[in-house]
Amino acid sequence: MGKLQKGLAVVLFVVVAFASGVWASPAITLIVNGRRASAEVRIINGVSFLPLRAVADLLEVPVHWNGSTRTITVGTAAPPGGAPSPIAEEGVYRVRNLVFSDVQVKLNVLEMWDVSAQLRNNDTRDYSVITFTAAFFDSTGRRIGTANGTVLDIKRGETKTVQMLTTDNLSGFTRITFQVDAAF
Repeated sequence: MGKLQKGLAVVLFVVVAFASGVWASPAITLIVNGRRASAEVRIINGVSFLPLRAVADLLEVPVHWNGSTRTITVGTAAPPGGAPSPIAEEGVYRVRNLVFSDVQVKLNVLEMWDVSAQLRNNDTRDYSVITFTAAFFDSTGRRIGTANGTVLDIKRGETKTVQMLTTDNLSGFTRITFQVDAAF
């Protein structure tokens, strides 16, 4: 192969590599609020792209898709034609295809907070273990406490009562969010 052919081959390779605008790079780690995202980050034309749902889940904010208007709303702002709340109905908290409802929060005689809820598995699969965290916020939006829980062997379509305890002072909480920490 002559110098001219080698030179053309190199130029052709470079043109093809950059024509797509995608340049392979080593794996990029995304950390949001101290939690590592499992989503793949891609660099296209020098811009980072990643799944919106993965970031929203890490930020514990709802994402709403309105197919008729082709609009994505992130956070608690009112989605077009929807309610201004991240929950579909008062007292119902959705995390992916899991639904927490009938949440009860009581101070017990040991001065610990008992937190109970109904957890419904609306997913298409059964789970051996689900671990989750309930976060409690005051009227200013400041997180005042958390409670962690685990449920074992929950089948699709099944509802179970979950119990949590916390020593955090939950007095004066006005808002609760749930996050699923692990599900398998």
